[in-house]
Amino acid sequence: MSRKSPKEKTFEVTVPAEFREYYRSLNEGEEMKKSIDSLVESLERAPLKAGAFVPKDRWPEEYKRMWLGNVYKANLTKGARISYTVILNRDGSGIVRVIDFFQTHKDYAKKFGYDV
Repeated sequence: MSRKSPKEKTFEVTVPAEFREYYRSLNEGEEMKKSIDSLVESLERAPLKAGAFVPKDRWPEEYKRMWLGNVYKANLTKGARISYTVILNRDGSGIVRVIDFFQTHKDYAKKFGYDV
């Protein structure tokens, strides 16, 4: 992970076990692993800018039942996507919780109800 200056806000990134296993299965230097590493660095520094905000009317019912305050999506290589939520602390730091990992754009579009 990258070093942070004291003025930079730091966010902890948490991921589902399945995503962690998938990541561990990737080879060093593999394009997807590099893409995930780059995204995690962005999420640790500025999660609200790392992805696109998803309006609540586009959330899947499953997400609405989770009582989330916000949902963002971020693009990875080869059409893969993640969805995540950000929980902010008063000091500007917080937690980024990855909700879902979609290996293809089609999987993402299906979950969010877009025409595929």
